[in-house]
Amino acid sequence: MERILTNDFSWSRSRDEKFRDCLRAYYLHYYRSWGGWEPDAPDDIRRLYVLKKLSNRYNWAGSVVHYTIRHTLLAMRFGRSIDPPRAIDRAHRLMQQDYLYSVRRGYWSEAYRRQFRGLVEHEYAEPVAREEWKHNWDRARAALAWFFESRWIPLARSLRPAQWLEIDSAVFERSHFLLDGVKVFAVPDFAYVGEDGAPVVVDWKTGSARAGYGDQVLGYALYISSRYNLPADSVKACLVFLNAGA
Repeated sequence: MERILTNDFSWSRSRDEKFRDCLRAYYLHYYRSWGGWEPDAPDDIRRLYVLKKLSNRYNWAGSVVHYTIRHTLLAMRFGRSIDPPRAIDRAHRLMQQDYLYSVRRGYWSEAYRRQFRGLVEHEYAEPVAREEWKHNWDRARAALAWFFESRWIPLARSLRPAQWLEIDSAVFERSHFLLDGVKVFAVPDFAYVGEDGAPVVVDWKTGSARAGYGDQVLGYALYISSRYNLPADSVKACLVFLNAGA
């Protein structure tokens, strides 16, 4: 049976931020661009859809870090061995491939991986020094190096199958709960049940602390509570700043 996509009213931290920042941008991003992925989409809607999918170099580096951690945790969950140097090298090669795809603006005509659709720096020909691009990778590499040396690796290894709850779900449409009749989207990076029986939700950050992160992990805690039928006040939330090692 063909799945029918509907543009339902919903809430997420990113939607909330865009709504507060600019109502026009909110409308164009979430409503006017709807359907832009279709092959026969009108040119203006297709253009809006492509442009809204672009990222900046900082968020892009963070997304590659998250992507690498996700696949590391998935490997550990299913009992496979991990090779940190190889994982970091794979992340580097992925960013190199992403860069080449973006610099030639392939996002206007070529299908590519879902997690990356190009960079605003290339679309708008922003001047970025070569050293700045290198620094972007250096920060991603440092975040991953810290993660592989952190307590999270032995903790994940110690988890029994029943303790694993979520790992950055790729099925975004399923990661929501209802709050006062409004669909709230929440995709936690990592969630598990601790040895004390309390669920723990974790959010990896490659940047510095800023306002709104507390609300974000609160949303994750409510999602875990709703999905697994757990008391909300039993869920522990943790922000992990990878580049700060905190």
